[in-house]
Amino acid sequence: MQKHSPIESFGKYKWSNSGNILVGNEAPSMGNAGLPFELLMHIMKFVETREELRDCSLVSQAWRVAAQGEIFSTITIRTEWECRFWEEKFTRSPDLAKSVHNLRLRDSESHGSEHMKPPQYLAAGAAPRLLAQLTHVRSLSVDSFHLWGPVERALILQFQSLESLELYNVSLRKSPDLPELILNLPQLTRLTMGQAPGRGIQNTLLDLQATVESGNQLRNLRPRIGIPQRLHFLCLYDVEACLDTLMWLTGEAFDLSEVQELCLFWLCFGDDASEISLPPDYFSALDDLIRLIGGRVQVLHLGMPIYTEDEAGQAFASNDYDVVCTHLAESKLLAQFTDLRTITLSYVDFDDCRDTLPVALQAAVSLLSTLSAPRLQEISLEEVDIKVDPSRNMYSIGTLPEWRELDDLVTGNAFPLLREVNISLSIICRTRQSYSTDVLMTEKAPDRIITSEQLESILGACMPKAVSRGLLSLDMYVDNVAEK
Repeated sequence: MQKHSPIESFGKYKWSNSGNILVGNEAPSMGNAGLPFELLMHIMKFVETREELRDCSLVSQAWRVAAQGEIFSTITIRTEWECRFWEEKFTRSPDLAKSVHNLRLRDSESHGSEHMKPPQYLAAGAAPRLLAQLTHVRSLSVDSFHLWGPVERALILQFQSLESLELYNVSLRKSPDLPELILNLPQLTRLTMGQAPGRGIQNTLLDLQATVESGNQLRNLRPRIGIPQRLHFLCLYDVEACLDTLMWLTGEAFDLSEVQELCLFWLCFGDDASEISLPPDYFSALDDLIRLIGGRVQVLHLGMPIYTEDEAGQAFASNDYDVVCTHLAESKLLAQFTDLRTITLSYVDFDDCRDTLPVALQAAVSLLSTLSAPRLQEISLEEVDIKVDPSRNMYSIGTLPEWRELDDLVTGNAFPLLREVNISLSIICRTRQSYSTDVLMTEKAPDRIITSEQLESILGACMPKAVSRGLLSLDMYVDNVAEK
């Protein structure tokens, strides 16, 4: 039997199997003496900027290796020049290429519009040489490759150890090589997909027959060598429009029996939402997906739009314009998620005019009340906006009836194992500023500046039962803005 040395090579340094400590030739110091290298690598993940990482690299040799591992863990390619830059750098320093675990490919010329050809830099000579150097890539993100052809497929198939793939603004219908690519990545367990631009719900309805035909073809695709692609994580954007993608995922090519984390996001439909007439079975593909995996998912993220007023300036009292949220609430499909441990509702404020709080609370109550998840432990409402004007009494925040509904819901019998209800709030407090005195003026002098302590007291009183049980957790950002 071959004996292994307790010291393994790691670039110019050596890795000790005894205690996982990186050892080098330099004298022991505060920087690396006896400090496990795994701990150093973990520390670097919390360093926020590249400048700070460079400072860390000056501490010692061990810190330099750990910092470089984080600095080069993710690289982004947008142009042929960047391809040449990184290819030359990694040719000079091959060890740095091994640090790259996350690769991002972007089309710098798309500018949000749909091109009829993929970016040209992948066809240039530097791109194949660069990608061949990146042997340790485990996560790939591709954005705005509106067409996907054999050149792109051949390059990406080099990454046979790829575990995570993110595809944004890539059309399945116009890129026949793309499904085959995904089904030929044997280690893939995490898949994120977003719809191509211009494919909102209105456009999908105009081309509904072709979309359904494409979905049927994708659904009938056979898995690679008879083995379905087994996913653990699935994230879908624009679920209101990507019918063909949903149909494909529920076909024979995928094994979704081990999906434990699911993310579903959708866009808003604008003020003409009331004019949209959907076929009765429009959401059948989404329903099929939820029924297929609902009983296994433990973490669910739902991202939805929030409009607070229409074109005439009339405030919305609910999110009835959101046909996806309405469908989920009325169909009670979320009851399929019987093994949920965490659910997150995040909101996107499109018009930036009024509070998103009333509509966000209404959407949360309508969806959470349909859950049947006895193991649920955490509920999060994220990116909720509150805008307090000088003419408004901030205590009116607590008068919304949805607060009581939410309080009753989270403290009732539906979620016996619930441990936390986290609400993430961004509070913009607008105060008027006098032109002559530069003094901040509001209707009531004591309320001139709103503090997080005041808001915590107000919001805590909105959910007294949740507070008494220690469930409510508030994450607040308060910004006092002076308006002239």
